[in-house]
Amino acid sequence: AAIIADMRARGVPVAALVARPVGDTRPVAGRLSAPESPVANWERSRVGSPLAAAVEPIRWDTSNWGGLPSARQAADDGLPATSAELFERLARGDVPAAMANQGPLSRTSAQAVSDANLTALLRRLNQGINSISGALGPPLTDVSAARSSVNLISVHRETLERASGGQLDHMVIDVVSGLFDQIFSDTQVPPEMAREIARLQLPVLRVAMRDPKFFASRGHPVRRFINRVSSLGVAIEDFSRGSGKALLERVHGLIQHIVEGDFEQVELYTAQLQELERFTAEQARAEVGTGAVDATLKTKEVEWRQLARFAEEMRAAFEPLPFEPYLKAFFAQTWAQVIVLSSHRDGVDSNAAKRWRIAGYNLAVSTRPKRNIDERKNFIAGLAPLMAALKEGMALVGMPQSQRDAFFDKLMIDQAASLKNPPGSDLDHNLLLKRLQSTFKTPLRTADAAATAAAAAATLPGAADARAVTFDQTFSAEEARNVGLVVEASVDWNRPVALSPTVAAEAAADVAVQSLASDAGIESDFSQTSSASAGPLRTQLEIGFSYHLQLKESWEKVRLTYMSPGRNLFLFRHGTQDRRSISMTARMLDRLCETGRMRPIEMAFLLDRASARVKQQLAGLRGTGGPPGAATA
Repeated sequence: AAIIADMRARGVPVAALVARPVGDTRPVAGRLSAPESPVANWERSRVGSPLAAAVEPIRWDTSNWGGLPSARQAADDGLPATSAELFERLARGDVPAAMANQGPLSRTSAQAVSDANLTALLRRLNQGINSISGALGPPLTDVSAARSSVNLISVHRETLERASGGQLDHMVIDVVSGLFDQIFSDTQVPPEMAREIARLQLPVLRVAMRDPKFFASRGHPVRRFINRVSSLGVAIEDFSRGSGKALLERVHGLIQHIVEGDFEQVELYTAQLQELERFTAEQARAEVGTGAVDATLKTKEVEWRQLARFAEEMRAAFEPLPFEPYLKAFFAQTWAQVIVLSSHRDGVDSNAAKRWRIAGYNLAVSTRPKRNIDERKNFIAGLAPLMAALKEGMALVGMPQSQRDAFFDKLMIDQAASLKNPPGSDLDHNLLLKRLQSTFKTPLRTADAAATAAAAAATLPGAADARAVTFDQTFSAEEARNVGLVVEASVDWNRPVALSPTVAAEAAADVAVQSLASDAGIESDFSQTSSASAGPLRTQLEIGFSYHLQLKESWEKVRLTYMSPGRNLFLFRHGTQDRRSISMTARMLDRLCETGRMRPIEMAFLLDRASARVKQQLAGLRGTGGPPGAATA
């Protein structure tokens, strides 16, 4: 204020403010056209010269945070020497203390000013880049331009490094720049989506510099948002119309909201990810339609909700009882489904539904030790009717023959042992019978009551650790036609699977990426694949994602549009012009995966693939004589 008052007193005129369009780089009269002159003047001046001639002169970017070279080196003791080493540590979750202590309360005033300056610079660069993109809207036909996305971090590297706080920040800039190099060269990403992801370069850089968890956590909202955008794009064949055009426009709007908002706040990405998930679910529901497919699915969902709750109640009831694990699983899965299916077809209070409950009770009693000769006689007399009822119930729900045989093998052993094992006390025996009678009288809840009970149970302590009850749904002939159900008899399981050139190329690329990941020591980044360590593919399926499927001779690209609440039925759409629906049960899907007839198009998410390649790239530059922070050739 004193300087301004003195200048006014000396007659220095006040220049009028001049508005310039965002992104206008034309020089303004009276201003220097570039920063080179003040930088050069600074470094040649006495102000920029140290007191000791042996010490390196203070550079312009060093002066921004007010540190001498000797102090900077001391502060960096113990930090990674190269970008490759930093990336290795961050991917393992080993965050350097200098990055871990970057909260607002832990920064010095100089560091806070530097951080604010960097944020302001990123905003200016980002607004200039995205203002044109936001005005024009998403491109629908300019594929070549989309593929040739420019790495803005690399272009503005020197400016970003001058505004950042030191060597550690420079390494983060190198790593993020390398990530986007790999994203732009990834052939699985559609060009239209690559262009949209390119608009997130500077926002992602800001997040990565402030939040080291971005590198170590696959659940980080920024990573999830980018991966989701890419995977949804992979499933689209045509972005010029229909659902592809609608998806591209929505993604463009969501990213525009990010680049115009507080893009350093992780919560913003979480909100946009939730909005993208909601939009994807709406699109999937629209693709299912309102015809026979929709009506059949709604009817089956009522049955599934009731079955899921009834099966969980049966599992909880049998858990503390003295029965073998295979028998407990049979009651909670197969026999619960028999009871529910019969109740839907014949009525809850029908003789058929009651018959299955009685058969379940008799099955449980048949495996318990016999206390006297009368119980032995009753067991022998009732064995044939019991076996017939069991086989009929298994056929009703379509239990595979191999599973039936395995079950009966174990059951015969337990029933034979029941004739030899010493009986327990009469009190224990009677209490067990009472509990079994109560269990098999468990009422079948209405669909709404089942959904309410399931939601309440999910909030209880330890609910996340509860073992899920899985089952395979059954369909009448009409229901199967309505949803395009694929049955096992329609597939020639003896015919060898031959990969098409496209699928073979993608499979080879997947092997290469996973090899890179293994060499890089970041195998955990690939837990979302269909590998054995990740579990069955059906547990990894996502609405809106695409997969390769071979039912007959050719491979089809199918897009998942529906999953039942318990992941027991999956409906896919395929074809470009004539869109058709096919569906399959969990058992059918598992068998297709086990025989190599169904494969994910993406064996790893976009940022996982990019991370593996960046790790190799950075490791290759180690020891080449380049600057410690260099990450790109």
